[in-house]
Amino acid sequence: MKFYELDGEINGHPIKGHLYNSRRAAEKALEVILYRDDLQVNDDRFPEKHTEEFVCNQYTRFFIRRVILG
Repeated sequence: MKFYELDGEINGHPIKGHLYNSRRAAEKALEVILYRDDLQVNDDRFPEKHTEEFVCNQYTRFFIRRVILG
C-alpha cells in the first residue's frame, strides 16, 4: 500500500512523522500546521522523485514522501 509521510522540523526541533492515505491529505495537514504556527513557505523543492521539501521561515522545513508498505 502507498502512504504519504509528513515530517520535518519546526524551529530546528524535529516533529513526529504521520502517515496519510493520499498526498492531498498530507498537504492539508501541512496547511494546518503552517496556519497554526504562522509560517510561510519560501521554497518548494523535489530532492528525490517521490519527495517534496517545503522550506519555510523560522528554521522550519517539512517533507512529504511516498512510502510503500507491505
